[in-house]
Amino acid sequence: MASKKIDDTFNELEDLVTQLESDRLPIDKAIQLYSTALKKMKRASTQLEQVHAKLTVLQQEGDQLFEQPLSVNTD
Repeated sequence: MASKKIDDTFNELEDLVTQLESDRLPIDKAIQLYSTALKKMKRASTQLEQVHAKLTVLQQEGDQLFEQPLSVNTD
């Protein structure tokens, strides 16, 4: 199966949340949608980690430009 774009994954998650917010959703369907949403959240998390690993920062020292991996401070 081809890997999905991250935008597609987030759109699918948004659709699932909209369905889960419905007042007339049977509990068995809600449980099924919730389970599907958890799987898609895991996929989205993996996709975000992959994107983060590819991000670089362009830095300049004098006349020299170089790439450096993006460092995100999570403190």
